[in-house]
Parts: sequence; structure tokens; C-alpha cells
Amino acid sequence: MTFRTLGDTARVSADVRDQYGTAMAGAHVSWLSRNPTIAEVDPAGLVTAVGNGTTTVVAETRHWEVRGGRMMAAGATSDSVAVRVDAPSFTLSGTVTDSRRPSLILPGIHVRLEGWKRTTTTTDSDGRYSFPGVGGTLQVTAHAEFSYVSQTVDLHVDGDLTRDFAMEHNGVTPFRSTSRISPFILGPDSTWLQSVTYTGRGVRTVFDRRFDNWIRTRAFLFDAHIAEQVVEFRVNAEFGEVEAARTEVDRFAAAVGRLPAAFLSNVAWVAINGGYGAWGGGRDTEQAGMMLIHKHSAWDAIRRGFLEEIFLHEAAHASLDHPHARADGWRAAQAADGVFISDYARNNPVREDIAETGIMYFAVRYRPESLTRDERWVILTSIPNRLAYLEEQDLDMWPYVATGSLIPGLDPGSVAGNLRGRVAGSFERTVLPAPEAAAVAGEVAVAPREEGPCEWEPEDPAQPRTAWEHAQQLLDGPCALPGVAGSRARRH
Repeated sequence: MTFRTLGDTARVSADVRDQYGTAMAGAHVSWLSRNPTIAEVDPAGLVTAVGNGTTTVVAETRHWEVRGGRMMAAGATSDSVAVRVDAPSFTLSGTVTDSRRPSLILPGIHVRLEGWKRTTTTTDSDGRYSFPGVGGTLQVTAHAEFSYVSQTVDLHVDGDLTRDFAMEHNGVTPFRSTSRISPFILGPDSTWLQSVTYTGRGVRTVFDRRFDNWIRTRAFLFDAHIAEQVVEFRVNAEFGEVEAARTEVDRFAAAVGRLPAAFLSNVAWVAINGGYGAWGGGRDTEQAGMMLIHKHSAWDAIRRGFLEEIFLHEAAHASLDHPHARADGWRAAQAADGVFISDYARNNPVREDIAETGIMYFAVRYRPESLTRDERWVILTSIPNRLAYLEEQDLDMWPYVATGSLIPGLDPGSVAGNLRGRVAGSFERTVLPAPEAAAVAGEVAVAPREEGPCEWEPEDPAQPRTAWEHAQQLLDGPCALPGVAGSRARRH
């Protein structure tokens, strides 16, 4: 039996007879190829040529007899046929890329060959796959466990053939929010905070979530020296004493000092309020960047280790939103990607996409070890054009050094089926609205720095002070601030 084309088939049959030459109807025959890399045979005797060379296909039937009341094998009879495959063979190969960004090669994509020959390979570090020694009619499928839609094509291979795949994203948003994916993006092992200096009391405008508005407070002021930058910490007067205010600054200043330069560049001040309220970040009326903390709400982030990552998110609002969120290049990247990194970014594409993406860019490029291989894969394959946009900006990430690639890593097939389940929560109302005119836009009144803290207690010490009562004391009570009741404040 000779084959001239790979994938060709022929059927062989066996006629089983007893010792008297009588055909034995229904006798079972087993088929075996001595070299299945040359010829394969199925249980019905169908022989398929799969590789050049010579081999033997064997047909075997067993004899049975009754011994001691039990049916036992008494021997076997076999016969064989020689098979020769002398066919031209070719190589099928190609490159797998992302359809939204053709320059993005995809290592680790599974490519499956089906038809007369069934085998699977994985694209290498250059995104290439190869099947040598093939020919005839075949079916090829490119498949990823996450991010992409599988693609299948039917091919007739009668010469060396290149078949590339441009994978299409499945449109699934991988995360709910990105600030709590990993607590190790900015770890607590180092900080570039040099010193914190108390500079006295001063009237400052800060946002307070408890009143959903900007308020004026005679804040405790501290200058945090971070490398060559000074960030002012404004601690709400409600903390009462310098020592209590200093404790809060010490709690957060080191974490702010871990921010890379591009994120920290426009952060001019940080407000610390008591009570509960969402984090915040943005710019004030003079375009100075700021971040907002509410003490009691911050405890969860501290406890779970995500404090620095939340500061990354808020600092992105302060430093990156203004130059990039509405830039033509950024909007083109958003459109080209066609998917968002998180639900939070998708629901707030102008307000939150830079902050949600910026953390992930920094993580995959400068702190890849802080993410699992699976997390890196879904980030790099979900938003490649946004990541490329940020890379092209040449952002100063001092003191961090780029060690990660923007090309997805090998073996993405182990990606968990539902990464979204590991990401808890999101952040609401992150960017602060601009102060209204009633807040004396851009101007503040400065109280003498040597005055003692403004103390206030409720008339009945047994009754706790409510948030509204506290606000009224700041605006109207004995702690009322100069400039709020109509006098013109001077610029600080």
C-alpha cells in the first residue's frame, strides 16, 4: 500500500477463518500501526498517511477456549500489510498579532491543527507558530484562554504556507477597578520622603465629603519634603491639637513619598479630614494638584495594604488627567482598544480612564513583579493602544526603572477564568468639583501662625458632635474663619 499525498486514506480489511477454512462471522479484529508517525490506523481499519517512510499495519484476532468453566485466551493470529508513504510535505507557519495593534505580537497563543493530523503548539516569544511536515486539507485554530475570540480556518496545504492570525478582543472588561488588584505595586519597603515640618496654622479651602462641598478650615499645616518637591499637608482643624494632626500626617506622608515623579509632579497639597468619605484627587481653581483623605475611610486601605495604590490613582487625577484625558492621541487610543481596563473606567471614560489605566501602565512597565503572570496578560492584551500612548509620552517615573515589557508574556493559557472576582470594590466621586464663588475661588485668608488651636465642644458634652454641627462651627461658630463672612481674603 503506497500513499503519494499526506492525509490520504485507504481502508484495509481482514477475513478471519477457522482451522477448517470456514469464515468466522463477527470475529473481532484489532488494528495496530507499527509507526503511527508514518501511518495511523483506526479501529475500523482506516489507514491515514501522516508522514513519509515505511511501516506495517497489523491485524490481529485472539483465540478463546473454555478452561474449568472459564473463557480464557488461547492465543492470537495476526497478519500485516506494508505501508509506504512517499509524499511531498510542507511547513505551515505564521504570526499571531492583535488586530487592534498589528505591531503587538502575541506569545503564548495556542494554535491547534486538526484534520488527518491533530497536534497543538504555542506561539513563541516572537508570536510565531510552525507545523512542519504537513500537507493536504487541514483545519487550524488560534485560541487564547482569556481576552481573545478563537479563530478557525480551513486550509489546503500543497506547498510551504504562511497563515497569520489577527486576534480580535472579546470585549470583556477584565476588572471592576484597578486600585486594589495588587498591594505590592508600591510596596512599603522604601520612600523618598525626607522630612515633615510643621509650619503652623493657616486658613485653607479643602473638600469635605461629609458635606459634599468645599469648606474653609484653619488647618494644621505641614510641609512634606519629597526629593526636590514640597507637598503641603492640610489637616482639618477638627483634630484639635498639633500632635494629633502630626500623627495623621505621619500615617500618610511616607506613602505619598513612594509615588513616581510623573504621578507626584503636580500634587501641591493633601487634605486630611476626619470621619468617613471617599478618596479624592484632582486640581483646585489654580490648577494645583491635590489629594483628599478621610481618616476613618482610609483604615480599610491601610489594613489591606492598598494605601499606596490608591494614592497612585488619586495622584494620576492630579497630575495626568489635565494634559492627557482629552488629548486627541488618548482618545484615538481609547477608540482603537475598544475595551476598558475596568468597569469604573468604562462607566466614567473621561473622568477615570487615565487614573485606572495609569496604575496598570506603571505596574506592567515598572513593577511587573507586583502582578501575577495572568494579571499582566489581561492588562497587556486589553488596552495595548493606551499603554503605547503612555509609553510614547516618555513620562518621568523616577526613581523607578522600566523592567517590564509591553508584549504579553508566554503561556497565557493558565489565565484564571474570572479575574474579576478577586477585585473588591470601586471608588465613587473621585474627582472633586471646583469650588464655587462663595468659597472665595482661589483665595484664602491666613490666620496668625502662632495662635493656639481653635477649640470647640458641644454645649452638652454627653452628646457627640455631628458632622453638620462641626461644619457650622467652622463657618459660623466661635471657630469662624476670617474672610468667610464677607471680608476680602488675601492670597496665600
